[in-house]
Amino acid sequence: MFKIRKSNRLYIAMLTVWAGLISFTAYPFIHEIILAGNSNSPYEPLLIALLILNALFISYFWLNGVKDITYVIYYYLFRGQMNRLIRTATSTRLRRSPSIVLVYCTANDFNEHSLERSMKQKYDNFKTVILDDSSKQEYLDRVDQFAKRHDIEVIRRTDRAGFKAGNLNNYLKGRTDYDYFVILDSDEVIPSTFITSALKYFSRFSDIGVVQANHVATRNRNDFMHIFSKGVNSHWPTYQMTKHHHGFMSLLGHGAMVSRKCYEAVG
Repeated sequence: MFKIRKSNRLYIAMLTVWAGLISFTAYPFIHEIILAGNSNSPYEPLLIALLILNALFISYFWLNGVKDITYVIYYYLFRGQMNRLIRTATSTRLRRSPSIVLVYCTANDFNEHSLERSMKQKYDNFKTVILDDSSKQEYLDRVDQFAKRHDIEVIRRTDRAGFKAGNLNNYLKGRTDYDYFVILDSDEVIPSTFITSALKYFSRFSDIGVVQANHVATRNRNDFMHIFSKGVNSHWPTYQMTKHHHGFMSLLGHGAMVSRKCYEAVG
């Protein structure tokens, strides 16, 4: 097994460019603050405060702008290298079949079609559990009918504390009858190869705790959704792949497989 190597070079480059922009414009800002301090105006403290706040806001937006431009440039320069890592991981042969549980979280938004499609996995050793925080009888009935039809366990709780995270913890905490769990949102559809593809990453790399898939907008029912989908579909490979190679990823709470070892380690 291998380990994923990370590098902070990209963030060093970002901060260097940002620091250069700040130093280039520092003199005008400082000059204006000095002028405001020598104005002998009754509003002098307010003027100085506003100038300082203006400088801080501009610096912050510059940092975000540098980050966005750097991510895009880096992706187009090194996407071949990043894609090679994906091909290496997905070509790994699975030598065992660990136990998987699909945990489907819902709260008055149950979507039978999405869950049914997500359950059609090309993998045998998995089960599906519905974690139902619904309060409306319509959704409670729909969940029960679906569970009965597909012989699925339904878990409900009374306090609904902690929202989705609390719902997951209510089911997972203390359990040892699984190796990995997959988090599903109510309207999420994962491909039939999701489990096998995610497991290949765990088999290839020894230091992985979470495998999160790129998301694609597929239900574009009007022009606005179709236009907006272009931003969603470009964000995932450009931003998330780059962030994965340089530092950290954000777990967005769905479309991800998590190992029990990782879950237990974070408490």
